[in-house]
This record gives sequence, C-alpha cells and structure tokens, in this order.
Amino acid sequence: SLENSDEFWVNDAFTSKLTRIKIQMVSGRAEAEPERKETRSRIDEDRKHEVEAAVVRVMKARKKLLHNVLVAE
Repeated sequence: SLENSDEFWVNDAFTSKLTRIKIQMVSGRAEAEPERKETRSRIDEDRKHEVEAAVVRVMKARKKLLHNVLVAE
C-alpha cells in the first residue's frame, strides 16, 4: 500500500521498444467548459483505442476467453 510519505521519480532515461507510455503535461490555467468537453472526448477516444489494442493482444494470445475473464485480464 502507499503511504503519504512515499516518493516517486520519473526516469527520463527509460526507453522500451515494446511499451510506450504517454505522460501529458498539466497546464497552469483552468479550462473553459467547451475545452473541458473537447479534452474529455479526446481522452475517451484515446482510451478506447488503448483498450481495443489490449483486447486484441490478449485474445491473440488466448484464442478463446470468457468475457468475465477477459475483463479481469
């Protein structure tokens, strides 16, 4: 479990040919409502593609899988 005193660092030198990690920068200004909705829709679209890719990888490896097991995976 995590404690309030736990600290984490980003390893800027980390590279991997197999895994790509996107870390979005946070801006200091607040978003207006239309910007917030646009941002949310882009995030949802990105997540949709990530989930679909993960499902394809799992199903290629397993060939057959019950839905509950796939969701847990």
